Amino acid sequence: MRLGNSTPLLEGETIMSWVSRLARDEADADPFRFLNLLEINRKDILETTETGLERLERLTGLPRPVIERGAYLKISERFYQYRGQQFHAEFAGRERISFCPACLLDDASPESHSRGRRVGRMNWVFAPVRTCPTIGGRARMFQRQAVRPGRNRFP
Repeated sequence: MRLGNSTPLLEGETIMSWVSRLARDEADADPFRFLNLLEINRKDILETTETGLERLERLTGLPRPVIERGAYLKISERFYQYRGQQFHAEFAGRERISFCPACLLDDASPESHSRGRRVGRMNWVFAPVRTCPTIGGRARMFQRQAVRPGRNRFP
């Protein structure tokens, strides 16, 4: 089975954001229900495992390097890589959620590349990012501590 290609992975978009848009466009479902329907373990997408990447490549027909641009890849314990750059887990920002309100407002427009759907961007994921490079650094990034019962390492 192959999904339609009407929902492209946008430049700078995270894999999870793309899967969320695919879920709405292909099945009018939330992303985790969609992954269950496709028999993909959500952990394989959230952690960008080899299994998850292979499955997305087969289902969507997108080349693996294109899909990998939507995530940072684990290369060893506490080390990741994004577009050839290696970094420590502390820079990954997995304990928080960041977004740029101006970008999200732009996404809401039906004329946007996302056709009115919000898009999570890779440049928001990294802990050192405090301004949004997408709109020229004019907007401050807002951060909210990710809520994961029993998993938050910092108070």
